[in-house]
Amino acid sequence: ADAALERLPPRGRGPVLGRALVVGVPERIEHAPPALRQRATLLAADHPLPGERSLAAARAVRDFVATIAGNETLLALISGGGSAHLTLPARELTLDDLRVVTGALQRAGAPIDDLNCVRRHCELLKGGRLSMLSHAKAVQCLVLSDVVGDRLDVIASGPF
Repeated sequence: ADAALERLPPRGRGPVLGRALVVGVPERIEHAPPALRQRATLLAADHPLPGERSLAAARAVRDFVATIAGNETLLALISGGGSAHLTLPARELTLDDLRVVTGALQRAGAPIDDLNCVRRHCELLKGGRLSMLSHAKAVQCLVLSDVVGDRLDVIASGPF
């Protein structure tokens, strides 16, 4: 996030940063560079099991994406951990339900492809549903894969 923000051109020379929201593990957020702290809202989230911080981060990201205007471009930076960071249970499910299922699949040795397939069906922002909330004129996603095969539907459970 810090590197991406550094590379945005100065005002008047291309796209301008309007707002930025960064979600990460607490250790990274606590040690974020000062420049990033000045330019973005930073939110800590839990990993590998989702927690209350993950719920709060997911709601903030949902609201952030939904309020981007139709004349703006959304730049989404996605990397490993995104599935746990953006946890928003679907329907009648609770955070505890998701933690139980995630933990059971992890203990059983389920590969990340299978774990994130289940997450896509149990949560509101995965499987492309985060992108459906956007009114932006364009969405650009830069994805850093931690998944063998680099499948976009598996990396962070494919929010876009």
